[in-house]
Amino acid sequence: MKRPNPNKLAGALRWVRAREMSFAASERTRVLNWVLNALTLGFLFLALVTLLLWFVPYPKMKVFLDSLAAVQNSNGRVTHPTEGGLHAFVARLPLASCLFVICAVALALLKCELRDFLLGIPPELPGIRKSLRDLFPPGIRTLQEIGAVLTVFGIGVFLRLWHVWRPIHYDEAATYLTFASLPIYRALSNYSYPNNHLFNTLLVHFSIRAFGDTTLALRLPALAAGCLTIPMSWLAGRALYGRLAGILTAGCVAGLPTFIEFSVNARGYATLLAPFLAIFHFRVSV
Repeated sequence: MKRPNPNKLAGALRWVRAREMSFAASERTRVLNWVLNALTLGFLFLALVTLLLWFVPYPKMKVFLDSLAAVQNSNGRVTHPTEGGLHAFVARLPLASCLFVICAVALALLKCELRDFLLGIPPELPGIRKSLRDLFPPGIRTLQEIGAVLTVFGIGVFLRLWHVWRPIHYDEAATYLTFASLPIYRALSNYSYPNNHLFNTLLVHFSIRAFGDTTLALRLPALAAGCLTIPMSWLAGRALYGRLAGILTAGCVAGLPTFIEFSVNARGYATLLAPFLAIFHFRVSV
């Protein structure tokens, strides 16, 4: 029997793999095109809806918004939005419609660039995993480092929990009463002054809806972000100056009063710092 040519078999296998990869890439391209087109149409639909709402007679709009935005306080009384607040909301509808149109147009114009960027993410994942393995090689030094960081993290969490029950400060009360306790569309659309940290307001809103109007629920997003800042600071310091610098940085973040204050204050400082350090670490190290 004639033995098959190994070169031909290898070539056939390469051809099959190439066809499979080409089919998978075309399938991902088709799905991404569909998703991006759906998002574009969604923005246009929202623009049309907000514009049509602007033409609804104000008395009918007021009845609808009163029923939608009514808030029940701790005494059981239902409060409705003020006349000025309703007029301000209606006046913002054309602006919201324009913003949705801008988003749709930008997405339509940049669809190819965004699609190519998203398609390029999967091939980068093996390189990211290799970089992470290189950062933490197996060995006794890595175990000692992780043990030290966990100890520092535990101390930092303890200090934050110790202070989380202190009395509510003025800015925290303003965050709750003026923004987070309101319906979500009112909380996020009111930027009359920069005291409204929007991402923190969003998290606090869902926290108090889930766990009630308690001090811990009000401060839970900041507390969680403040605790995550400790390992994120370790990774950022480690990426810049090595293992010891990362541990010392985590120790400073865990114990310094300023960072503890950020972690038990229901404001947006900790929720900004933790993602920034995470992005900084991956930008430097990966």
